[in-house]
Amino acid sequence: MVGAVYCPLSPQDPLHRLHTLVEQTHSRLVLVHASTREIFDGHHALLDMDEALNMKSGVSHTDCDHLSHITASYENIAYILFTSGSTGIPKAAQFRHRNFIEWTRSFVEMGIFNENDIVVQLARCSFDIHLEEILGPLIVGGTVVLLNPKGVMDLVYFIDVIVRKQITYFICVPSFLTALCVYLDTRVGDRCLDRVRSLCCG
Repeated sequence: MVGAVYCPLSPQDPLHRLHTLVEQTHSRLVLVHASTREIFDGHHALLDMDEALNMKSGVSHTDCDHLSHITASYENIAYILFTSGSTGIPKAAQFRHRNFIEWTRSFVEMGIFNENDIVVQLARCSFDIHLEEILGPLIVGGTVVLLNPKGVMDLVYFIDVIVRKQITYFICVPSFLTALCVYLDTRVGDRCLDRVRSLCCG
């Protein structure tokens, strides 16, 4: 918790859209990695996450002290997502910490996921459900599995991950579920989804 507002951008979007969204949010810092560094190079203040995660010095006690004094209230904005809008022009939707916490709590109370679940992350970062896939399980003590880039397009690889990592929960869009069912029809008897306890589609 550092008191900042999160706004995910998809590297697949056109460059002009990405730069426009950064300007609209008045972002002070853009987090990048090896594959996205050049998109924003020279235009904005950047933090290379590859370098940050590979710091030899690690996290100091001073860093932790700074974090402990950050105050973020229930009503503060937690993240911003851009929708296409009815006009086709990106429209920012703001979500408060309260919204996300209550959303996560409802999933837990309904038994959709819990601390014992292993969740595979499928959604693009431009869709709000990716936050539920990643932060939701981590908040309650579950495990999150990330796919290789474009792994969601490879059903053989996806099913291998489901079986090998013993995935118990995932959420997907109807088109993906349809394609998955068609593929599973070719593997009758494999019992690929035996460990999956909860599957959401919408």
